[in-house]
Parts: sequence; C-alpha cells; structure tokens
Amino acid sequence: PELVDILDNDWDGQEQLRLEIRNRFAKFGNDDEDVDALAAGPLEHYFRHLNTIPTWRGGKYSGGVVVFNRAIGYGKDLAASADGRVKGEPVADSLGPAQGRDLKGPTAMLRSAARLPLGLATCATCLNLKLTPSIFKDDDGFDKVATLFQTYFKLGGQQLQVNVVDRETLVAAQKKPENYKSLVVRVGGYSARFTDLDPEQQNDII
Repeated sequence: PELVDILDNDWDGQEQLRLEIRNRFAKFGNDDEDVDALAAGPLEHYFRHLNTIPTWRGGKYSGGVVVFNRAIGYGKDLAASADGRVKGEPVADSLGPAQGRDLKGPTAMLRSAARLPLGLATCATCLNLKLTPSIFKDDDGFDKVATLFQTYFKLGGQQLQVNVVDRETLVAAQKKPENYKSLVVRVGGYSARFTDLDPEQQNDII
C-alpha cells in the first residue's frame, strides 16, 4: 500500500528510493532468468487468452508486441510505475527492455528476449537492437554479429531491427539536420529518416 501511494504521487519526495529501485534492482534485458520470467508470465497469459476469442470469420485472435512509434504516447498516458519510471516517461520502444535498462550488452539482451513466449506471438514481434559502428571495424566484428543474430533465432527469436549508429551522430543530426538528410533509423517497426522525426521521437531513439 505504501508503494502504491508513492506511485500515485509520482514519486514526490521519494527520489532517492526511485533511483535505488531504478538503478540497483535487476531489470529485464540483462539475462536474469528470474526477472525474465516476470515478463514472460503475463505475456504468455495475454497471448493464450487472445487465442480463446473467436473472430467474426471463425478464426482466433493472436497476439504480438509491436510498439511502432507509440512508446512516447503510451508513456504520456501512463502513471508512474514500480520500476522507477516517472509519470509521462516513454515506455519500452519494442519487445526489448525499457530504454537504458539493459546494462550487460546485446548478448544478454537477446537471451532475455528469447525467454519470452515468442512462439505464441503469431501476430509478430518487434525487437530493436542498437549497435555502435565501431563493432564493424574489421571482418571479425561482422562474423561476431552474424553469430549473435543466428544464435538469437536458434533460441526462438522472431525478428530483429538493427540500428548501427552512434549517439554523437544522432545528436549532431539534431543540431544540423541539413547535413544528415540521408540518415535512416529503425524506430519501432519501421524505418524513417531521422531528421523527419519530431524532437521527442529523436530523443527517445538517442
């Protein structure tokens, strides 16, 4: 009851507690089986429940996880949450962890995502993976990334959308968009020219 009251008041006067919960407690996307199970359980319930509802044509509904560009809008309408998120902050932009919560690298993040019941998500899933260009400085980097992708799909992964760009480039494109008209990024299920996105969407990607 105390935590619910704190969330109802958007962490007012509880910043130290909020930061401790946000930064010290384990989060989805870091290859922690117990935490990943907390994400997988409700998702499986959702998918299986949809399969019990008949469509008007006699088929069955199926679930998916495709956020597209709605992470910002969903967050604006959502109260503070128990993971340390404040009211109005964007939610996760895809099937993956919320922004900044995956701290152990892409391998750990993909292992967490593969523990979700993706085989039930027949409507599709969308998983954003952000890599820095420096990983491709030699052929060894390409081979490692290829192995990473292949392993994710062997574990049951359905789909990946990959951004290969560094933060500095995105920030520079915000400041001088005329120099970055050709910069294309994956958003949450589709590609877009970075300079065509509104500032909120750009900041969310950064």
